[in-house]
Amino acid sequence: MEDLLDTLRLHYLNYRKLPPTRPDGANTELGRIQDLDVSSFSEADVREEVITPIIRLLGYDKSTVFSLERERALPVLGKHTFMDYNFTLWRENFWLIEAKRPRKKSFSHRDLLQGVQYAAHPQVNAALVVLCDGERLEVFDRELDLKQPILKVMRGDLIRDFDKLLAFLAPWQVWFFEKRRAERLIDKIFDKEPNYGRLHEFKAELSRQLDNKRDKVMKNFRSTYSSEASIGERHRYLAEASAEELVDGHFSQLDTDAAMDIVTKNLIDRCAPSSFRIVDLIFPSRPRPMNDAFICHALKFLIGLAASGAEVHYFPDFLQDPEQPRCASTAVKALISFSLTYFRSDAPRRCILLYSAAARRLAKARLVCATSSQKAGELLHTLERVTVAENSWTQLVSSPERHLIFQIDREEAAATARFVRECTSENRGFLLEVAKRKLFETWSEEIDLLESIPNYRKLLDQRDFGEIHSTEATDVVYDNLGHGALCILSQYPEWEAYVMADHKAEVEALASIGSWKARDWIGLDPDDTQLAKPNAKSMADRFFFGDEEVFKRLATIYGFSAD
Repeated sequence: MEDLLDTLRLHYLNYRKLPPTRPDGANTELGRIQDLDVSSFSEADVREEVITPIIRLLGYDKSTVFSLERERALPVLGKHTFMDYNFTLWRENFWLIEAKRPRKKSFSHRDLLQGVQYAAHPQVNAALVVLCDGERLEVFDRELDLKQPILKVMRGDLIRDFDKLLAFLAPWQVWFFEKRRAERLIDKIFDKEPNYGRLHEFKAELSRQLDNKRDKVMKNFRSTYSSEASIGERHRYLAEASAEELVDGHFSQLDTDAAMDIVTKNLIDRCAPSSFRIVDLIFPSRPRPMNDAFICHALKFLIGLAASGAEVHYFPDFLQDPEQPRCASTAVKALISFSLTYFRSDAPRRCILLYSAAARRLAKARLVCATSSQKAGELLHTLERVTVAENSWTQLVSSPERHLIFQIDREEAAATARFVRECTSENRGFLLEVAKRKLFETWSEEIDLLESIPNYRKLLDQRDFGEIHSTEATDVVYDNLGHGALCILSQYPEWEAYVMADHKAEVEALASIGSWKARDWIGLDPDDTQLAKPNAKSMADRFFFGDEEVFKRLATIYGFSAD
């Protein structure tokens, strides 16, 4: 049964469901092609009257990222050979199609051989080869089998069988095909590998490469839901996005109340009939990459899950009290306690949150210190001005500083993912002492960098990025997690009442650190000085595992009181 579930899981990871409807006018155009008399067609006629309209119905267009090239010249030993069409996605070649004159017989080995030779050219490297003579289309996967096509569609059956072509050749389908192709290549590499150590070495290298792609994926994510999108369109995207897109991408940044409500509803809807997958994605038993914003999103999700009345059978042990029923409300209470005390009783997750904040401070400090960073921001801003539509949201908010803030976001996320990976063992779980050592080394690196720059605070002020996030203060003199949690909880009167009844001391502590939301809860004016400020020891205990020297040096560098 587990093998079957694994097979299904891999299938749905690597295949894409076809859209419920065909492109507008598809059946009309396919019917026209079916009714053609191609008996006297030349090869050029087949290209123009049969192949080109089918290509457009599949979703390819010269003006889009789903592009095609015609009559492409391929150099071979000083000469050129020309193939009819090849198809690209983001300038990567995926498949090609060769046109032939109509014939009564099936394609010959020479026909296929010509297509395979084109596909094997290093400038192409396409796995799928399609032959079309106006009467039939045959699709071959040259890496699997050249004896038989993996798909054969007759012109007379185009309306009936067009979805079969879409399943293989539509742009997004081909992208998933390329992922499957990469998996097949890994199988070939390791089917005969006798050295067990090389398997782990390759796995580590593959993980490194995928982590390095995080920046690119984050950029793609941003362009998907913000570029060219109105607020309404963005909300529709969030309502339909996958759980992985939301948790692994969107959770790292706080958003508007409306957007967070949509994200929460999306995830709760996905908890039916079982909430295990979503709960385990957000709260795996082993600590996962996260930051302060992630916990705030997670808290809002748990509150929504508790209010939904859904029956939940699984929560990880760190969110449950053995003396309380295993339910969403108990998990909410546990996460509230963690959030208001900065995970004081959960050192592994506390390490990850502290590292994420330190990685962000370091990323920003490097940009502030680098004389070239402003030029990089200006260049990216210029490219956006030139390439993005004038009436888009992206054009409206574009600035050099905005690109630099995005860079800080990406570096924080990538560094935190790497930290968690390097501090986690398959056999021993999270390596707490290793994590602490890395965390202290990161603080030391931060201090060394900033103390090497005279008047860093003045430099920071003069190179202001206009960032809203309290990067320099967070997890040095300010508890951004606790403040954010209170902002979430203030939307739910019953949970606010619970906190004031059971966690008033923690709220007062947050107020003394500077949370305006905490001051509002206990009835103090934001500028009121009645509350005593925390001393160096309490701040070091909260954010630096008790190391007062590290706290004082960082607080002083950033221009805060270290008394």
